Amino acid sequence: MIHQATRDLDHDLSMQKDLALTVTVITTHAPTSRGWGGAVVSGVEMAGIIAEICRSTVLVCSDANNGGGHVDYAAAQAATRAKLHLYKSRVLKKQGFGFGAISALIANITRSDGVYVSGISTWPTTLAGIIALALRKPYVISLHGGLLAHHLEEIRTDRPLKHLFYRIFVLPLVKCARFIRVSSDFEGRDAALHTDADKVVVIPNTFDISVVPFASNPPPGPGTRLVYVGRLERDKGLRAFIEVWTKVAGPDDTIAVVGSGDDSYADDIRAYAANNPRIQMYGQVPRTQVYDIIAQSHALVLPSGLDGTLRENFGNVVVEALAVGRPALVGRGLAWDDLPKYGAGWTFEPTREGLHGVLLDLLVHKAAHEPGLPASCRGFAHAKFNSSDVRHAVLGLIRACTASKNSMADGR
Repeated sequence: MIHQATRDLDHDLSMQKDLALTVTVITTHAPTSRGWGGAVVSGVEMAGIIAEICRSTVLVCSDANNGGGHVDYAAAQAATRAKLHLYKSRVLKKQGFGFGAISALIANITRSDGVYVSGISTWPTTLAGIIALALRKPYVISLHGGLLAHHLEEIRTDRPLKHLFYRIFVLPLVKCARFIRVSSDFEGRDAALHTDADKVVVIPNTFDISVVPFASNPPPGPGTRLVYVGRLERDKGLRAFIEVWTKVAGPDDTIAVVGSGDDSYADDIRAYAANNPRIQMYGQVPRTQVYDIIAQSHALVLPSGLDGTLRENFGNVVVEALAVGRPALVGRGLAWDDLPKYGAGWTFEPTREGLHGVLLDLLVHKAAHEPGLPASCRGFAHAKFNSSDVRHAVLGLIRACTASKNSMADGR
């Protein structure tokens, strides 16, 4: 069975900081780095939660930055509650490549009681799994969508070298992990196809909702303003969304696009926007400005899967939009199918036809202009993504993981 961590794992917050454990957390990119999506945010947030629970927590990651230069150590340390260990990455930055990772990981994992690996198939995360296994250290892997069925099928058919890498390294390391952490039920079902289901633990991503500014009223104006926040890559489905949106949107309707990409798919979106003044491209902006742009919009869109690929295991930006007080429009089958039930948004079948029908209601009938939506969305964010529940679950996960340390060291 797949564990619902907030219900099934033992948790006792009275023991916070009494866990005399040292944990190493590995992410590919450091906090404040830009252009890598929600995996950075999720991994760093988890490192912070573990740091609140355990005696010593070290976060190891590259200093690679897609925004030019490299990540500044002081800024990165200020952005996490864990002790930070950065290594240099000057080539293959998306993979976080750097030989300094080898010594950093060996040193920190050797001193650790347990290891939390945030992501799979990048240089530091794969290396961390190999080192933890060699040193007989129990480890948890957080998949970040890496074993979603659509994604694996795309790798198998279109990327033979990566498919071989998965077979030789990734899948064996997943099978040897003490636990597999996923952020949603549907991700857990796909993960259970590749490892024991009782190793799979569902712990939703979480945020400190109180620090997100609440916009209590929808923006004024006759038109509907939508916003997309994320990478400009095929698995996000934005190009197909804009093509359908253009056919339905009225002269006063607009869409704001926040994010960047560096391939032909992103170029197509930018070219499309250049010929349509209703599409406003912002590129990469600071997090506080993201909240402002969301507040100036009526609804967020997350059209992942609309272009035929799917790598969306959760969708952190949906939580952020809900916290601001804005509903979300998301393709069905992801982590957000209950949005309509809670009056916090809409879902659509991830096809152009399915999207077209929902957009008619959203744009023509002004469904996102309802004055009660902001309060409903904020309330749903508070109820569904309670950080204290996640801390309970993480505490139980660490206890269960490190309880296996002695048996691993004895070879049992």
